[in-house]
Amino acid sequence: MEIKYKPELWLRENGYYYIRYWKNGKPKPQATGKKNLLEAQAVFEGWLEERREYNLNTSDPLVSDCLKNHFEQWIREKMLSWNRYPSMINNLNSYFSNMRVSEVKMKDSEKYISERYAGKHSSRGVKGSPSTVRKELQNLRASFNFMADKVEPKDLRISRDIIPYIVLPLPSPSRDKIISKEDLETMRDFCFNDSMPTNGSWNRVKEQKSNRVPRINRALLLLIETAQRKTAITELKWDQVRFDLGKYGLITFLPHGKHQSTKRRPPVPMSETLSRMMKIAYEERINDYVLDKKTDIWYEIKSVGEYLGISDISPHVFRHTYCTHKIQDGYDIEKVAKFVGDEVETVRKNYEHLSPNYLSDMV
Repeated sequence: MEIKYKPELWLRENGYYYIRYWKNGKPKPQATGKKNLLEAQAVFEGWLEERREYNLNTSDPLVSDCLKNHFEQWIREKMLSWNRYPSMINNLNSYFSNMRVSEVKMKDSEKYISERYAGKHSSRGVKGSPSTVRKELQNLRASFNFMADKVEPKDLRISRDIIPYIVLPLPSPSRDKIISKEDLETMRDFCFNDSMPTNGSWNRVKEQKSNRVPRINRALLLLIETAQRKTAITELKWDQVRFDLGKYGLITFLPHGKHQSTKRRPPVPMSETLSRMMKIAYEERINDYVLDKKTDIWYEIKSVGEYLGISDISPHVFRHTYCTHKIQDGYDIEKVAKFVGDEVETVRKNYEHLSPNYLSDMV
């Protein structure tokens, strides 16, 4: 039996859920014996798993198998930020999981984009931003390429002839928001002397009342003082923080035993301000993580911006702000690139024109 179209749950007039699938081009019903949706979904998942084993087709696998193989054989082994991928894969599986590679058409990626923008295919019902949806579909495309070129064993590899064209949302416009030095000082003051109201409309991510330095405050100061990427900060552990090295201490953002990727994680000296915060947080630590857990900080940081009246704040803006201010203040481009973990040419291309000496010999 070959499934030609995507199976689905179907509520009939008798109040019972059925599985509707296709055989020889014709729709067929399969009773679940359940009136409760959650119970019917459990039966549906079991049915799909049985059919997946029965209909194993290595030349035209299910999309969910492509995503799984790509994650297990490549992402988890090669990517420092591998823990960000399961949620992306869950979102993609919500739409594509039961389709075979050859069944995916260009219109499917277009439909996925529009539905993700509307908040579908997300466990929390969160509307996907263009950059988020673009990353998800890039991951889908990468999984197909992996299945064609690198999956093991080799007999699982697929022909490129069946790989569909995946439409991607346009890249997000460049983030040209720069936080002023005055607003940065306001944020530093917040980190030490203030906290988000637990019942305020700004606080989208609630924290339990505690005498400890709030997670938001720790994350915010790390972003300001180190200019590191969001994932490097959320994954930071206390054994990567050394108070006995350098003038005020040193943070090694590359986890022990991990290899550098293209998004490098450099060792960064702590400022006096950050060292003071880290020593307080270290005394109050409850586990190995500097931020207590690895969960995202995007909503928390945006909430602080709204609370302080500073618009368009996101974790990446602090990285852009750091580079901008340092180059404007006359710091060496090579040193700025080394501090933030970027290629020198990347920093030069984006920030060299901000240097006070830029083309000064031409006037």
